[in-house]
Amino acid sequence: PRTCPQDCPSSPPPPPPTTGVESCGCGSGLPASRAKAGRSYVRELTVAPGLPPTQYQIRLPSNYDINAPGGIPVLLYLHGWGGSFRSLPASVARHAKANGYIVVSPTGYGDGGRNSWNGFRSAQLSTCPKEGYSETDCDAGPRGPSPYAGTSTCVDIDNTQFNYCYDSCKDADTGACPKCNGDGGINNTWGTEYNGEYTCYWTTCLDSVAQIEAILNDIERDYCIDRSMVWVTGCSNGGMFVYELAKDTRTSQRFAGYLPQVGSPHPGFEQYTTPNSVPPPKSFMGFWGAIDTTVPGIANFPSNDPVVALDTNFNGWLYMPARTITSQWARMNGLPDAPTEYDASEYASSLECHAWNDGQNPASVEIVECFFQGGHSCPGFAGMPQMMWDFAVRHPNENVPEQACH
Repeated sequence: PRTCPQDCPSSPPPPPPTTGVESCGCGSGLPASRAKAGRSYVRELTVAPGLPPTQYQIRLPSNYDINAPGGIPVLLYLHGWGGSFRSLPASVARHAKANGYIVVSPTGYGDGGRNSWNGFRSAQLSTCPKEGYSETDCDAGPRGPSPYAGTSTCVDIDNTQFNYCYDSCKDADTGACPKCNGDGGINNTWGTEYNGEYTCYWTTCLDSVAQIEAILNDIERDYCIDRSMVWVTGCSNGGMFVYELAKDTRTSQRFAGYLPQVGSPHPGFEQYTTPNSVPPPKSFMGFWGAIDTTVPGIANFPSNDPVVALDTNFNGWLYMPARTITSQWARMNGLPDAPTEYDASEYASSLECHAWNDGQNPASVEIVECFFQGGHSCPGFAGMPQMMWDFAVRHPNENVPEQACH
């Protein structure tokens, strides 16, 4: 029952699933001696020659079985800026173990800076896929589509400038990250009062999508998972990276849906350049803190005509407002423009949520936007893991790509 603690030792383990899309690891993955139910393992792999090794932790639920019919669901958890695989909240780990799904928590690259995830206009992308990206998507800085054309992804509100330049972002000749100061017709500011010379880069420039793609391949080979129930959530920087995984053609069809927490893309990042560039994103449930000053969910800048959300905690980073994100996501799925109220009172009494869905087909794609009474924290409230899980089980991936087993 919901009143029992999620890690209640007397609760029996959930039964294994009976339907799903089994991965290559079902029946032929790691033996029970190396993949015991209820245990966790730290694994390491190298995505490509010359790149640092990638570490991730996999936590198996109490019902894990290499021969589970249909496989076991998976939640990928992405840490915030400076975190690691150890940043997984204990409440999420307990909930997963008790409710029968695997949690995978990787560590982002930290080349010359804090561990981080690259995308959503946080830094230059190391590769720019042809499908689903515009030229401006592949570089952080002052360019971007309307209404963000000619604007930056940050403002130096107290003239201290920004100094987050990862080794992978540095120019080979100058040894520094690119800077914009108005030269060449590029305006890096929102007005003359914000005219510092700085760069808006603040994460690694290595290919974080390729890193996640390699991890997904690794777990599908070695563990018995349900490929129709692979979900991704993340906190802060990890939540922002969720949008990159939804957009990139290498990963966009491998997730059943997306669950970002207190994370939004920077201005100028759009989920899709055109409706036909890549398949539309799947179901989405996003969480923002009502009093979050790091990644606010409501437009507050410029003051005379706000179109973006200004961070006032870290000197002026700019983000897309929650409603801009969710309404765009809804349009890409052909859902009605106007959202309806979403009753989430069973998870927390103070939640304010809205949803876009096809009222005639409740099992179809659903977009949910939620504000909780809190700041920049993950999870934002005690019932969040259960709320995400209940949402996930309603929306399996109905278009799982084929898998080549080796």
